[in-house]
Parts: sequence; C-alpha cells; structure tokens
Amino acid sequence: MMGKYRGWWLGLALMTGLSAGMAQAGDSQIGIRVGKVWLKVEADSMISGQPVDESLRSLGFTFSHRWDGGAYVQIGVGGATNLDIFSFDSVDHQWLAGGWQFDLPDEWKFTPKLGLARSSLEAEDEELFDDEPVSRIDDTIPFVELSIERKIGRQFGAALFFRENFESWGSSRGWGLSLNWTW
Repeated sequence: MMGKYRGWWLGLALMTGLSAGMAQAGDSQIGIRVGKVWLKVEADSMISGQPVDESLRSLGFTFSHRWDGGAYVQIGVGGATNLDIFSFDSVDHQWLAGGWQFDLPDEWKFTPKLGLARSSLEAEDEELFDDEPVSRIDDTIPFVELSIERKIGRQFGAALFFRENFESWGSSRGWGLSLNWTW
C-alpha cells in the first residue's frame, strides 16, 4: 500500500517541511504554467517499433519557497497532451526541485533547478512496451530546469522556463510561460 501512495506521502512530507521552513524569512509563491512539451518515445518502448516524436500542449501548477539567502524549493504538478483522441493521451509529471534564485537588476530573477519527478506516459490501448504490452509507463526521473522571471510590483511576476526530463522510455522537453503570485 505504501508504494501505491508513495508520491502522496512525499508531497505530504514536503508540505510539512515547507510549512516549518516558512517560519524563517523568505517568499512563498504559487504559479500556473502553460507551454509546450516535445515528447520523444524510443522505438524499443513501442509495440509498433516506430518511435514517437510529438509536440504537446502543457498546463501545470507550482508552489515554491525562496529563503532570503536565495535557496529555493518547488513542488509541482503538470500534464501535457496533444488533444488528439486518436493518438497519445498524455505525459504527466509531479515533481520536487531545489535550486538557487539569483536577484538580477530591474526586478529580474534567474533560477536554475535540479529535481526528481514522477513521470507517467499514457497511451491508448496497449501501445507501449515495458517488458510486456502496457498502456501506461511510470518512472521516477531526474530533470533540470531554468527560469527567468520579471517581477511586476511586489506580488506578481511572469517567467519563462525551459525544462529537460530524462525518462527511461525517451525524453520530454518543455518550455513555456509561468504566471506567479508571491506573498
């Protein structure tokens, strides 16, 4: 039972830790992100033996905290789909990342991050191959992400982000715009 809910337990532990850490000075932030994901599935992960190379639309939500010194932590959830019911349904990620946020002139912020994500690739029927035909492949993966944000006043900001995920079945590379509210 613990394995099935491992992601939820990780999220609960992280939220508890963040709540305790927020007693220190710093900023918390929630955000919504929209963008694109380039999905590449290697031929040996497909029943057909044909690789997949698709562009998907993505949507995600984040919660992050930055301490005064610049240390940064983020949790998030996001998904991507091509909205085509006759093709791949989705690739989903739930993640935990850490990094450092650098203050730049004129209210700009640069944030490099490293993290771990729970990646789920889902297809119609049993089109995927993971030791046997399946319709879904789950994996825990590393990723790197860079973002640059421009603060608009004290509480709002807009950021561009670029992310590279390292899945065992191929890769997904994302980019997009994040709108954030800071308190």
